[in-house]
Amino acid sequence: VAQMMSLLFISRSLRQPQVFETIKTVLCAPNSYIGDTMMYPFPVNLLLDKANLKKLKKGFTIEAKGKVFHPFQLKIPIKEIRVLEVLRANPKSVLVEIIAHQGPESKMRPMRIVANQGNDMRQDVASMLTFRFFNYIWRQSRLEHEGYSVRCHAFSTTATGDGIGAREYVENCFPLSGIKRIHPLTNEKLGRLIATGAGSYIAAFVLGIRDRHADNIMIREDGVMFHIDFGKAFGDMVVMDTSSFAITKGFRDETGLANYDNFIQCCIKTFRVMREEKNLALIMNIAPTMFLAIHPAAKVKSFMSKALMLEKDVESACRRLTQKIRNAPESYKTYFKNALQSLRAAHGSKRAL
Repeated sequence: VAQMMSLLFISRSLRQPQVFETIKTVLCAPNSYIGDTMMYPFPVNLLLDKANLKKLKKGFTIEAKGKVFHPFQLKIPIKEIRVLEVLRANPKSVLVEIIAHQGPESKMRPMRIVANQGNDMRQDVASMLTFRFFNYIWRQSRLEHEGYSVRCHAFSTTATGDGIGAREYVENCFPLSGIKRIHPLTNEKLGRLIATGAGSYIAAFVLGIRDRHADNIMIREDGVMFHIDFGKAFGDMVVMDTSSFAITKGFRDETGLANYDNFIQCCIKTFRVMREEKNLALIMNIAPTMFLAIHPAAKVKSFMSKALMLEKDVESACRRLTQKIRNAPESYKTYFKNALQSLRAAHGSKRAL
């Protein structure tokens, strides 16, 4: 509760913030009291503090001050967090291991997390909540591909401060740039890849999730595809960005042309469900609410109206979307963005060493 109140103040979305200045000071200051309750700084925030950024390397450890708990496993009290890896794509993102205090809960294996600084993690939280809502719509429509449910893979994420947060580390996965690692591509893997790929790409397209590249689109070893890092949305872009569907030639080539056609058809089925009148009304009301602290509702509705092509009838919109996805692997924007990301990641890995 204290974290969320603190984020509310940081977002400047209150009309009269001066009324809450005292509370804001208490919540944002380390080792403060609210009544008789001691407020302790969250270890992720300490880890990514300016004083510690230069120390970040494998083995660096922060001891928890006071009684704090795992952000996604609330019964596990944190003793310390230890850096396992500084991620090559972003030196301000670190994979950390949670060391639990000894006790009945310590028998649970603490989930590893990725601590991140730089992006507004409230947007990641809002995106994940909206993805879960999309999953509900698709589940109600019994949308699937060859027995596999069309969905966005949902993982835990939280904002713990201004530009600081954490997400669940998904085990046994690799970036889209390493798609050759999916072999042997069994029918089960292929079915999951198409179903979850269609769900994640369409969801990202409708929300205008940008700054996509082959290192923030992930594939789990069982074929589940999902997106991470949602710093840009609803028309906000970086200077050099991919096309609105950041699908690589590697994805098309490894799945094969016939299966890529199946992927396109799955995307279109997913889009059609979102254009159904009963679902459209829900989407246009609920999604803007999720992002209200970050983006004005009018901006969100305007963007989604364009993404869903509400000015066109459903058949015309589906034809336009089919063409867009079919041409996506040939995009020069996507090629150059991924080439730039590879150089950036290589430079980041040298700095991390």
